[in-house]
Amino acid sequence: MTPYFDLGFLLTLVVKSPGRGTAWQAASRFNPPYRLNFLHQFHLENGLARQLLSPKSEAREIGAQALRQWNQYLDEGVFVVTSGEWDTAFRLAIGWNRNFTRTVPLPTFILHPALALAEAATHFLSFQPENRQVARATGLRLLPERL
Repeated sequence: MTPYFDLGFLLTLVVKSPGRGTAWQAASRFNPPYRLNFLHQFHLENGLARQLLSPKSEAREIGAQALRQWNQYLDEGVFVVTSGEWDTAFRLAIGWNRNFTRTVPLPTFILHPALALAEAATHFLSFQPENRQVARATGLRLLPERL
């Protein structure tokens, strides 16, 4: 069994928030190290860097604390960042993008499930309804099972 975390789920694991316990409970069904790709790292570190520059001191403190936690998780091997299966994932995402008939999700809501499939994940961990909808349609098992 192999998990794939979408960005929001990964952020919940790193940032102290009300959903953090639920996120870690779902993640703990799998054994670390949790494999991430460069999109995960870029999104997470970009968001934290922006938060560190916030005009609000509370946001800056949350960002600094989350960045420390992220770096600690990397140092301890809780997460490992790999290159990812980009060509396969983009081919999948482009194909799916052509098949939407009602609404077209944002690119990352398509790309993360495509990366999950390309990287042979069995479970897609997400709190984002749009991501979950695409992942479910591809046959990935969702965690948490219900929002």
